[in-house]
Amino acid sequence: SASALANQCYLEGIASSCALCWVTNYLGVRVMSPCEESIVPKWISGPPRDMVSGSPCGVDYDLRINQTLLNVVRRNRTEQEMFDIPHANVHACLLTEGACTPFVGDSPQLQRHTVELSENLDQQGMATFSTHLTLGAGEFMIIAHYRFFVRDPSANASCVGEQCYLQYDVAMGRPSVVELAAKAAHHDISTVAFSTAGILAAIFILVMGSLLYYTRSGQLDWNSIFEKVFNEPVCIISN
Repeated sequence: SASALANQCYLEGIASSCALCWVTNYLGVRVMSPCEESIVPKWISGPPRDMVSGSPCGVDYDLRINQTLLNVVRRNRTEQEMFDIPHANVHACLLTEGACTPFVGDSPQLQRHTVELSENLDQQGMATFSTHLTLGAGEFMIIAHYRFFVRDPSANASCVGEQCYLQYDVAMGRPSVVELAAKAAHHDISTVAFSTAGILAAIFILVMGSLLYYTRSGQLDWNSIFEKVFNEPVCIISN
């Protein structure tokens, strides 16, 4: 049904503005659904729909959280550092290998992960991330993955420890086709050649049209032109 498709968002292998959220409790029970309105991820730039294999592509993405509705708590990335968003990165999954979720491990054959980033939310509830993605040839679903934690609303006020929190994993995706570098270069050359041929053809038509116009209007006398050209005396010097 249409509603079932909508609930899968990018997992259907298509571009979608719908982001997915996985909420996991301390027992490991995980529930997936479209993200609530208080969670808004966004691509700032990239990844493009068409890429070239082996060429790094800059990707910028952000996340906005309405902290009046979600009580984000800082968690450790390391023993010394605490972040609102302790984990954010980009995953690229081959479309032939099934659904691209934040929980598939990094594998050179199936999926690639960018470096893990961490950030705090600003006063507007925004965190921004920048990275580079390099892929081999193939058709990919590329997702931005964010992880953060909130206080479990079912936990009582005196709750202490992991059981007091819910883990949110957020993902938005878009498909991309990565071509071999040689194929992409050939495509670019063909495009340039086709464009050049089109420009030359347009110039030729414009020139011939102008000549025809001036001839029919009597402003161009070919007889006089040819008589002038071929009746000029020619001086030939030979040794």
